[in-house]
Amino acid sequence: MYVIGTVALLANVVGTYRAGDRARTRRLALVLGAYLWLAFPVPWAPLVLLFPETVPGAAIELAAIDGLVFGWMLQLAMAFLPAVVVSLGNETQDVVSLLDMGVETVGRPSWVQIASVNVGMLALWGTAVPPLAGLTDPLTLVGYLLIAVAWAFLVADLWTALTPRAPVTGPATESLSE
Repeated sequence: MYVIGTVALLANVVGTYRAGDRARTRRLALVLGAYLWLAFPVPWAPLVLLFPETVPGAAIELAAIDGLVFGWMLQLAMAFLPAVVVSLGNETQDVVSLLDMGVETVGRPSWVQIASVNVGMLALWGTAVPPLAGLTDPLTLVGYLLIAVAWAFLVADLWTALTPRAPVTGPATESLSE
């Protein structure tokens, strides 16, 4: 049921995207990436139950938790949280209209941000693969560093969304009004 529901949700998201103006490719990439990491643990669960001595259950459980937090929640936050923050301080525009606007109003996710969070998640999931057991520490470090890069982009977008944009005033603009 879970897999069927997730596939139906993603089919709806992609269908809506294809029917629209296709201006939010990066946001769509974050949403699809988020649901990839949410659904990724599903095929592993039967293997952990059927082959507990072969499949490392603890490592998969840790990777699944990282996938939920960093792969799913962080990507959805990167896609939509800056627009939500701006809309809370703007009484005339809702979140959807802000998402349609350009970079000057709400920061758009960058491809570096999208790539770093997804490659970081791939590295963290690599820690659960038995042949890569000797590389657990470097994979964990690389994974968290790449996720930190994506997190830094989100913090910068939130900072931009939270700082008020006051009109520029100074001697040059004051002399024009006189």
